[in-house]
Amino acid sequence: VEDTNIHSVSELLRSVGSVPIPPYLDRDAEASDEHAYNNVYASGEGSVAAPTAGLHFTDPLLAKIGQDNISYLSLHVGAGTFKPVVAEDVRDHAMHGETFVVSVGELQRIIESLESRKRIVVVGTTSSRTLESLYWCGAVINDKSHAETISGRTSLMIFSGYKFRVVEDLITNFHAPDSTLMLLVSAFLGNPEKVRSVYENAQDRGYRFLSYGDACYFS
Repeated sequence: VEDTNIHSVSELLRSVGSVPIPPYLDRDAEASDEHAYNNVYASGEGSVAAPTAGLHFTDPLLAKIGQDNISYLSLHVGAGTFKPVVAEDVRDHAMHGETFVVSVGELQRIIESLESRKRIVVVGTTSSRTLESLYWCGAVINDKSHAETISGRTSLMIFSGYKFRVVEDLITNFHAPDSTLMLLVSAFLGNPEKVRSVYENAQDRGYRFLSYGDACYFS
């Protein structure tokens, strides 16, 4: 049967698909997920997961922060973000790749902030991976001065011992153990015992974990 009202793959997916909520929620997607599991500042299509740290940001909160203080990037989060680390040595983990797009103007603002030593607060672990990858893109801006955007694909895996170049403060949710997201948080805090202490304190205080859970601010 041919549906003449469908003219693109995107329309087909909307017609027969559902919101790809995280598998650990162990339920089917509900109508409310279409709004709840999406960032208010989201644009474009391509992610199979929401950058959940951004779910805490509302339009009024963004207005209070001020658009002049916010930089945006586009990241197509892949299903690999839910893939657990099962390798005994984390360096043997097959890290998934994710596509990103950022305007040259935004990238220049980030570089200027670094040069003027302004604190950069990053929302989310996936955004952190992208920004750390973009650190190395700064050198190619002059070669692409005619371009309006820079796009690429990153499979950067951040774990203990990594030296952060861009991220100074991190807003993130509480993650599942044995995930690459948890490895990044551990690397940011610099000590696995600090992570254990934070998570035990969160459990004691009844904080909610994972995608629809609470957020924490690390500095």
